[in-house]
Amino acid sequence: MVNCYCSRHYGRRCVCLTSLFFVGFFPAAFHPDFFSFLTRPSTEINDLNYYVSAKIKLLNSSELKQSYIYENFTQWNRSLCSIQSDHRGPNQKVISISVYGSSSNYTDNAMFAWETSIFPFLIPLANEVKTLLPSWIIRLYIDFTGSTKSQRDKLYNFSNIDICDIHNLPMFGSSLVSYLPGKMWRFLPIFDPYVDFFLSR
Repeated sequence: MVNCYCSRHYGRRCVCLTSLFFVGFFPAAFHPDFFSFLTRPSTEINDLNYYVSAKIKLLNSSELKQSYIYENFTQWNRSLCSIQSDHRGPNQKVISISVYGSSSNYTDNAMFAWETSIFPFLIPLANEVKTLLPSWIIRLYIDFTGSTKSQRDKLYNFSNIDICDIHNLPMFGSSLVSYLPGKMWRFLPIFDPYVDFFLSR
């Protein structure tokens, strides 16, 4: 038992811990609802929303930016790529690639060249995927930096490649270009309600 001085004015000793125990714990312990948490059934919390929809206002600006939440993506009836991806329907298996030029934000992509690095890589990859993984689709998130019209047309001729123009994405439009680095574009299928399986190259 621990004794302590309660007050210097009275000059007597009291048993602080013992009195705290009797005054505080005993009435609480013997109250009928004290142990009710042990027998209470678990409560259902499925109807709770774990997100807050918010609009973001930039400093020194009257412009409001829409914030995107996962709930928006799951209720969205479009893919996060293109109309061509929409026509493929749900349950897609996707291999995703980013192709971005040196003029894209946050990049220093000196090896970027259409005829010497992009097509020599993409053509064998498309053929391999068609042979080894026929149910998989390649999604090419691209900004077309430095491309010609004939090069763009050549990309659209692959049957197992969906072209996702980063300047014209469903739901986002061109807003991702200003703040999402090119290396990160390829991870957009994670949020796509049409994608069941995803690989990144």
